[in-house]
Amino acid sequence: MKDLLRANYNLDVESIIKVSPKTYRIQANGQPFLLKNNQNPDVENIIKRLEMLNIDTFVIPIKNVDDEYIISYEDDYYALYPYFEDDNTLNKDIRIRFYIKSLAFLHTQSSFKINGTDGYFSETLDYLEDRIKDVNELLLARIRRVERESYHSPSDWFFLVNYEKFNNAIKESKKHLKNLEDTLSESEGNLCLTYRNFDYSHIIVKRQKIVSIDKMSIAPSIYDLFFLFDESLSNKLDSSYYLKEYLQVHPLNKYEIEELLTFLFIPKVKRMKDESSDIDILLKALNYLNQVEKASQILIDE
Repeated sequence: MKDLLRANYNLDVESIIKVSPKTYRIQANGQPFLLKNNQNPDVENIIKRLEMLNIDTFVIPIKNVDDEYIISYEDDYYALYPYFEDDNTLNKDIRIRFYIKSLAFLHTQSSFKINGTDGYFSETLDYLEDRIKDVNELLLARIRRVERESYHSPSDWFFLVNYEKFNNAIKESKKHLKNLEDTLSESEGNLCLTYRNFDYSHIIVKRQKIVSIDKMSIAPSIYDLFFLFDESLSNKLDSSYYLKEYLQVHPLNKYEIEELLTFLFIPKVKRMKDESSDIDILLKALNYLNQVEKASQILIDE
């Protein structure tokens, strides 16, 4: 690997430390670097688009001697990045605020139009319809079983008490799907660069940078907003607050709001084998829907 780095980047490597299965920390020429295994060589086209837009918040790889971002080695692909350290004492709120505004700017600067009746959206509509159907059938199967059986476990009782909330969420999702179908038939759609790789460690506030662009792709902007409703975040922070911050920079079109709400109102429920885990999943699903309802009010008021 030292020869690879010398040949491609003119680096005299002093040390190589494997920090994860796909990432190496390199010390060379008196500087730290990160060498990352890249599973998608096509990301070079995304990198070029990012560079063309002159968006320097998202850290792109260093070019090699052949003016390329991605190099091949032993039937695999790698990219070399500058290494950044951050202040680990910064709280999560500061990181999320910087991250959400950076996403909004990325989406605004890279957005482009496509036909609203394009096959891309037909696939999305089919996926959403199937997803709603699957979750609805899961809910119906459980409520029918609970109503049929004489003995109810604690988790079954908890599900029974909260079934109406889950069922209402399904109805909301169906309503927004119908609105989405109607809106797409009469408007253009938007795609843009999306990051889709949220992790607190990727947000380098001290240097105003976001690293690890490996999963960046062209997609609807709303795909970058799903992280706000992940249980690891929404259980501790108010997702609606950050959604407002995003919308101030990058307002969503009507069809984008309908698409986002169709996705979000699908309950995150599944049956677990043991009682404790089952109740925990149901509690998280309820908390998730509470966050979605707050977000819905913000989006509808837009």
